[in-house]
Amino acid sequence: MNSEIKPKPLAEAVLHALGRSQNPFLICHIDPDGDALGSLLGLGLALRKMGKNPTLVSPDGVPAIYDFLPGQEFLAKVPAVSRVTHEDLIVVLDSSDLKRISSYYDATLFASRPVANIDHHATNTLFGNINYVDTSAGACAEIVCNLLDGMHEEINPEIATCLLTGIFTDTLGFRTTSTTPQMLQLAARLVQHGAPLAGIAEKIDQRRSLVAIRLWTKILETLQLDGKIAWAQCDLAMRRSIGASEDESSGVLRTLTSVAEASVFALFTERSPGRIDVSLRSRPGYNVSKVAFRLGGGGHPQAAGCSLEGEMATIVPRVLSELRIVANNTPSPQGNMA
Repeated sequence: MNSEIKPKPLAEAVLHALGRSQNPFLICHIDPDGDALGSLLGLGLALRKMGKNPTLVSPDGVPAIYDFLPGQEFLAKVPAVSRVTHEDLIVVLDSSDLKRISSYYDATLFASRPVANIDHHATNTLFGNINYVDTSAGACAEIVCNLLDGMHEEINPEIATCLLTGIFTDTLGFRTTSTTPQMLQLAARLVQHGAPLAGIAEKIDQRRSLVAIRLWTKILETLQLDGKIAWAQCDLAMRRSIGASEDESSGVLRTLTSVAEASVFALFTERSPGRIDVSLRSRPGYNVSKVAFRLGGGGHPQAAGCSLEGEMATIVPRVLSELRIVANNTPSPQGNMA
């Protein structure tokens, strides 16, 4: 990328660690979105291009919606953290805390190696020995771009595609308040380097399997309006009845946010018996990250989430009670929705 652009000061320690590392271990969060995967694969491909040997781990694999991303062939096939032996640096991407990498956190292992925490969430717990947490960034992929600038590493079309996917998804297609002129300039640079913006938009926003559409229909049938809160749920029985996979509900929350009467939005997804994932969105001015943080999760003011143990019948009322406090308050100044 443009070698004249200087990295932000926070990047210096990460650049030094990456420069010294020959075998870094890169991991993104569970239930990965486009930014987590785009950042992981984009940085991984760049490090490989530099002659390094990174181990790349996506704890929950790659959802079908992102099957076009380059570099998936380099993801570790059996990414058990216990197999980490020769890796000399751990890099955690797009994760506000270590719970977001679930069972892949190993206290002994993480204490034995430097840990670089690269993220943009305001709720980040600064868990790394090296923390590059830039809450002004609209996406973790934007931070990775900044790192590659600091490395003076030229971007090829594959890396550009990964990074633009991260930016596109976390700005909801350049529709959030984090879509600054600088962000658009960065996106233009990635297009110049070969990222197919129109193709990325088509695959993310306009391509769904028939099974996914049928699942969305079932989810939307549960849609309810509670004051300013629009919420819906997806349980295991729903998915099993039509043979849908876990990731085929991805994207339906964006449809929920089109409910004009609501300002706060929630999707409750039963991932496994006794485990409910809660995805939260809100219009600018309504901060749902505080609710997610109180419930053990995190995120941004207008996009956050958490994973809770229990049954749908008890978790839904519990979360709605917290969300009513947010929905009934006077809107605060606008914040990032990514």
